[in-house]
Amino acid sequence: MANTLSIAQRCAFAVQKDKPTLPAFPVPEGETEEDHLRNQSVGGLQDRLVRLGLSKEEEGKYYSRLDYELSIINKMGFPGYFLIVADFIQWARSQDIPVGPGRGSGAGSIVAWALTITDINPLEFGLLFERFLNPERVSMPDFDIDFCQDRREEVRSYIAQRYGEERVGMITTYGKIKGRTALQDAQRVLFHETFGQAAFGLMKSIKDVLPLDPNKKPESMRLLDAYNADSTFREKVNSDPMGPILCRMAGKIEGLVRNRGAHAAGAVIGNKALTEITPVQFDSGSGQNGFLVCDYNMKGVEGVGLVKFDLLGLVTLTIIHRAITYIDKMHGVKIDVQAIPRDDKGVFEMLSQGHSSAVFQFEGGGMRDCLMKVKPERLEDLIAIVALYRPGPMKYIPAYISGKEGVPYETPGGDRCKPILDETYGIMVYQEQVMAVAQEVAGYSLGSADLLRRAMGKKIASEMEKQKHTFIYGDTTSVPPIPGAIARGMTEEAAIQLFKDIEPFADYGFNKSHAAAYAWISYITAWLKFHYPAEFLSAQISYYDKAEKRAVVKDELDRLGVRMLPPDVNKSFAQFQPEFDGESFKGVAVRFGLAAVKGVTDENGAIRDLVAERDKNGEFKDLPDFMERIGHRSKSDQISGLVACGGFDSLWPVRSQAEEILMWLMKDRGLKERKKAASGDMFQAAGVDASVAIPARLQTISEWGNRADREFAAVGFYFGRHPLDRYLKRMIKGGVRRRASFIEWMKSNGRGRLNGRRLAVMVDDVKRAKSRNGTDYISATLSEKSDTYRANCFAAATVLASVMKTLEGAKTSRVPVVIEASITWDGESSSQVINAAWTASDFLEGVRGDLTIIVDTSQIPPDAALLMSAGEGDNLTQIGLKNIISRIEKALSPHSHESGSLIHIDASGAEEGQGETISLSGRYAVSNATEGAIRSMPGVIDIQDSLDLVD
Repeated sequence: MANTLSIAQRCAFAVQKDKPTLPAFPVPEGETEEDHLRNQSVGGLQDRLVRLGLSKEEEGKYYSRLDYELSIINKMGFPGYFLIVADFIQWARSQDIPVGPGRGSGAGSIVAWALTITDINPLEFGLLFERFLNPERVSMPDFDIDFCQDRREEVRSYIAQRYGEERVGMITTYGKIKGRTALQDAQRVLFHETFGQAAFGLMKSIKDVLPLDPNKKPESMRLLDAYNADSTFREKVNSDPMGPILCRMAGKIEGLVRNRGAHAAGAVIGNKALTEITPVQFDSGSGQNGFLVCDYNMKGVEGVGLVKFDLLGLVTLTIIHRAITYIDKMHGVKIDVQAIPRDDKGVFEMLSQGHSSAVFQFEGGGMRDCLMKVKPERLEDLIAIVALYRPGPMKYIPAYISGKEGVPYETPGGDRCKPILDETYGIMVYQEQVMAVAQEVAGYSLGSADLLRRAMGKKIASEMEKQKHTFIYGDTTSVPPIPGAIARGMTEEAAIQLFKDIEPFADYGFNKSHAAAYAWISYITAWLKFHYPAEFLSAQISYYDKAEKRAVVKDELDRLGVRMLPPDVNKSFAQFQPEFDGESFKGVAVRFGLAAVKGVTDENGAIRDLVAERDKNGEFKDLPDFMERIGHRSKSDQISGLVACGGFDSLWPVRSQAEEILMWLMKDRGLKERKKAASGDMFQAAGVDASVAIPARLQTISEWGNRADREFAAVGFYFGRHPLDRYLKRMIKGGVRRRASFIEWMKSNGRGRLNGRRLAVMVDDVKRAKSRNGTDYISATLSEKSDTYRANCFAAATVLASVMKTLEGAKTSRVPVVIEASITWDGESSSQVINAAWTASDFLEGVRGDLTIIVDTSQIPPDAALLMSAGEGDNLTQIGLKNIISRIEKALSPHSHESGSLIHIDASGAEEGQGETISLSGRYAVSNATEGAIRSMPGVIDIQDSLDLVD
């Protein structure tokens, strides 16, 4: 041991730091990187300006800005960086790989726009280059680039091929042990000489009350911080002698590295083999041929001179690309999203009405509410909403709305700042506005104004005091000198006040370059949804992996009048697809994708094989034909899922029979029949029937009584009638309303809470849970026809047990329930607390409309007394009908009630020419028990409630 320690003490290693170094970009002979960047930028800008059709004077502004940016880029030594990024982005575009319009502050560069790195015109939107690359704060530029999620790896492979696989790698990410995991790990191995083994139950009780870190949700607080700050956690730890020991041991491993992995987006390019710069590993599972993975994280690779490139995957780009492909396929129209009009009134009206489901960034309920209040009329409104709808600046949304509606507003800094702030009605929404105000009022260069913005954001007291003095009085030592607000004509009092006004905005201000780029993506998705709803929503829903999110799109399709067609082995593909349909809005429906059916997957290529077989040899003729051609790739659970959702309805409409037939065909007996049919091919020309003989017993099986519930389980919603539909009018009569209507009422009336409100829901999930203080409660996921939300129940044990029983039963049997709840609205979202719950049938006890009792006298069994009392020539059918009417009246007579139901008896099942409808006198309060008694009478085949007849 001593020798080992001695050797270890003689060893030392220090990582050699290096400045950022890029590989040389290949340029034409006789050109430098600076020359090549200028040539590429000027040519690209010319192409851009041709499309704009500007005057010579206006074009001059663009070329002046280009010259300015190029001078800074060359002076700071970054032309190679721009060329490398432009090269792989231009390659991606040439391969039809979707690339985002920009992300982060890079969208403020006109050089990036000219090189097609970005697609946002920085002069049109007033974006600043210095926010991206500041000549007064030397640091590497950092373009974050969004690519199509499905094809991003192709770009990474191109970079490796371009610069050499040995020079290109990925960044490592390290997963660290968090508080809850530390407690679990420590409990497994901890044994104390006095208290023995740490109990699992103790660990779990401590872990359950460990609070979240308010600054890092959903991460938990560090154990020591939680012990000092949270009394509930501290009491739980101290409730057992082993508690402090367990937490102390867990604290020793908290924060240590637990695992490592390759960063999904971070890539590095070296000027020599990565093995000469950093330790690496080879990850064979990444990319097309595997990638080297640096053993350093993001900060580490930068420290040894490697330059990081963020290749991000944005699924919205994939969705847009797929929607455009669908539009071309369905209508022969090729959409260029860069050429779509930016002032489409229909698009803005749709958003102003809150119909923003599936629209990028605007899907949430709070954002929809914001859209309805702001009522956007231009792209700039969407940019402002993206920037304002965040904690902090959200409080300025009412002021933005007031200004937009024409209410006069004061501009910080007075008339000199109006040109800068008028676009946002006097509010400093963007960081670029803070910089522009500092430049205009105090004479800052844009580079030094960016330093001011950063200082305000970081809230370093000493730096803030220094910047305040500079803003008001100037700084002659600065390069270039800053004259200050007083020297530029503002009074000291006004300058002090303006600096105070700027401070909160500098903290809340959003990067306008990023907001503009992402608002443009949002507008593209809104435009596609408005003009081509089926094609766009087909693409969108294909990338939703949760049934609840697909159900939201289904509701939106219902609102638009676009049909969602059920899965069909003769029509469907793996993904959702648009399909011509005369009954749908704009003549196009959405066909459900097979890969979205529960239990069905394309991982083994089964769906691809199905589609390929169908394309090659035509649609499947019947169930045996399907099994003969594709059955060898099918599994029983996949078959069951497809049957449950109607995938075989076009081949065999009775689903219970279809499942049994398919299962029979998969087994030995069915295989023999299939082989027998196949061997009979030679006789078919002679007219001999060589088809599979399906046993008669399989063709007489009754249809499932829970067909709709099986459908829901397979796809997450109902293609046909929703279970709530049949109760809808009775529910309304019983005081039930939609959650959305209660929230709308609260918004309109300025109320934050409503108590005792009744909601009719389906129970998607329900479970018992414990609060941090150990109190039992119920957490449930509930859904209305076009709304899904969570609700909790905090009540006494007996009430909790009753509610849990009702909700669990409703979840299992897929029947509606009615809950009585308190609903709270905080301006952004609602919360629901359940006070009571009933099954729909219990709640609707006595809540009925007028009833029609359907009677078929042919189903009344012979009655000896009736036969003996009948005279010669008497009509036994009429006598039987009178007997039934008499029994019904007898059952109802004790329940006469002036506000009850009218009763009609439809005897259309009587002999031809004898059918009639008889109305009983009076009204009756019909209970469930009374209705059940009438239903059980011979000859009664149905009872229809007028409130159940939904249009």
